[in-house]
Amino acid sequence: MSTNEPQSGLPVEFLHAVVAGASADSPQTGMAVERLRSMADGTVRDGLILALLRGALKDSAPVWMLEAAIERDLKTDKDQGYGYSRLESATTALAHPSCPAAMRAQTLSDCSANQLGVFGRSTSAEVLTEAVVTELQRRCTQPLEMTVDLLENPGPAQAVLRDPALHDVVFSAAVVLLPAHPKFKEQDDFEAWIGHSKAWRLMWERLLAVHSSRHRWLVEWARGTKTYSTIRESLLSELPWTVDPLLLEELAADDLTEFPKHALLTRMHRLKRDGATTEQTLAAFDAEMNGLDPDARDFVTELLELSEYGADAAVRWVSRAVDKTWRHILSPAQAKSRFGEAHTWQASDELLSKLGRRFAEAAVEALELWEPSSDGGADRVRELRWVHVLLLHLPEVTAEVEQRVRDVLKANPRYHRISWHEDERRAAELRAAIERILGDLDGPDRSSALGDPGRVTVRELAGTSEDVLEDYLQRHAGDELIEKALLSFSHHARYRLTFASVLGRHSQPDEALLRLTLGLRRHVGGGPSNRENWTRAVLSLPDCDSAVIRALPAWSAMTVGGSNGYRPSHERVVSLVTTALRDDADAWTRFAGGPASYSGPTAWLRLGDILDAAVGGGAWPDPPAPK
Repeated sequence: MSTNEPQSGLPVEFLHAVVAGASADSPQTGMAVERLRSMADGTVRDGLILALLRGALKDSAPVWMLEAAIERDLKTDKDQGYGYSRLESATTALAHPSCPAAMRAQTLSDCSANQLGVFGRSTSAEVLTEAVVTELQRRCTQPLEMTVDLLENPGPAQAVLRDPALHDVVFSAAVVLLPAHPKFKEQDDFEAWIGHSKAWRLMWERLLAVHSSRHRWLVEWARGTKTYSTIRESLLSELPWTVDPLLLEELAADDLTEFPKHALLTRMHRLKRDGATTEQTLAAFDAEMNGLDPDARDFVTELLELSEYGADAAVRWVSRAVDKTWRHILSPAQAKSRFGEAHTWQASDELLSKLGRRFAEAAVEALELWEPSSDGGADRVRELRWVHVLLLHLPEVTAEVEQRVRDVLKANPRYHRISWHEDERRAAELRAAIERILGDLDGPDRSSALGDPGRVTVRELAGTSEDVLEDYLQRHAGDELIEKALLSFSHHARYRLTFASVLGRHSQPDEALLRLTLGLRRHVGGGPSNRENWTRAVLSLPDCDSAVIRALPAWSAMTVGGSNGYRPSHERVVSLVTTALRDDADAWTRFAGGPASYSGPTAWLRLGDILDAAVGGGAWPDPPAPK
């Protein structure tokens, strides 16, 4: 029982029950109304008022009851602060047939913009949503231009649109009343104007995030205006996983239509750079210019005079798209929330792959138009990134494309020094990834390309999946590659692709295994786990020669368990040691005091060398030479 619930007379629960389905003039309804007059303010009284307004008194109710519902609900909402408002009683009262229009208008005039949004939700009656629209329009009589301050202190329309459940009528009215894009005036501070413009784009981004179910409506409403390009870019660059697949495909295709004018501008600018006048250049490209829409023609004509942009306009567009507009579409697995969780896409993997191919096919023209920076001031990371993305998504890499990519690599050479600078490190990674793709263009997945078999490293083979490694070994022959693949087992075990199956691909498996084991420190190096992984792989072979077991690191050989549970030593190792030492007590004593160790240089001492010294009584051997 709550503190404001009557503790004498009829319980409130009973009153709720008897007025349910009762008529307005029934005795029980009259009894409930009279009880309300004597009840103290509180949630119990509020609940009974709401039950009456939605039930027995839904067609006619006293004004005092409507006023009580509105006043209490608004007061409680203010006391609760910024929580998700419901305002059920006030919403019911304001939409009630007995609510005077003047009282409805005055209440809406007095409430906050956030509360106005609550009253304008899709569950509200038509009479209330129309009144909300009227009040919203009254508050927005003066057109606003967007400013940075309006992001933190939003205008009425912005505040209303924060509510995700708005009625269609309220939503469409509020969108029209949003602040306009700021106009730049001569007396304005340019940096401030840039800030206001960014705030305007962020305003739309936030709105699109809240109203994901209305993306199509907003796109159609804005088409043909400056707002359209902002909405399109926001959906593609910031929220593509929330976009309906059909709409995402349409927006992506529409965005790609922006590229041809940048490519044309590049070609025209270079003709002009070679000595042609503006008039001659326009005449030479008259047919292409006529194929553009008026806005695109104006764009090309205006920027033709700007040498700092026109020469590489096509590359700039593609590079920016890779870095911003298309970055998530081209790398959907990397699209994550601020908590590091992967987003769930509405679009299928097939659609995203198709969009990636379309982008890459368009970007090929930018590659054809690419020129090395005349002053060497190109952003190496940006330049290599878009080329890498092109290679990842292009269905077929022709000889011409491959050569142009190599030209880009030549203009962006790798550093011949160690650097911890982030940009230099990232550029080196991109360059290496591009080289791997060019070295293995026939691979099934270029994102995990291993490159030229002659240049691939043991560590790179170790870092790839079993499927990728198996495919790579099937497509590339050669004992050198097989030996690298064998050595990759020293980094971690594999389960489906076995050590024995890889060894069986070698033309001389026995010789290779012995040679690699003898030179393990030189080939691999590393710590205890590398020695143990190799030892475990060797001992897993069904017919491993004793010479290979003798070549294993002694400590690892004696500590890697056999096949029977967690036995401390492998049966073959135990057999080899006992056979070598026989019943020679002195040999066993020397063997027990030998220099083999878990870590350090002596961890590489071979089992056979230790046994020979223990039996012969000579000096202990030196560890094998490192890399």
